[in-house]
Amino acid sequence: MGLYSKMSKSQARKKRDELTAEANARNAARTDPDITFGQFLEGVALPFLRSKWKRSTAATTEATSPII
Repeated sequence: MGLYSKMSKSQARKKRDELTAEANARNAARTDPDITFGQFLEGVALPFLRSKWKRSTAATTEATSPII
């Protein structure tokens, strides 16, 4: 965004809003209306949760068979 000493508060807010709008537009374009719950679980939810789990949690939480 730039150095804080070179940017006013209102300029920083404007830049933040521009960056947020770009990110929101990218994320909105990726939505797949035909995704199933199983695909969401395997492709989005579990990878996100796994990144936060300790090994002991993963060993006791995950199922040994794939979800269909």
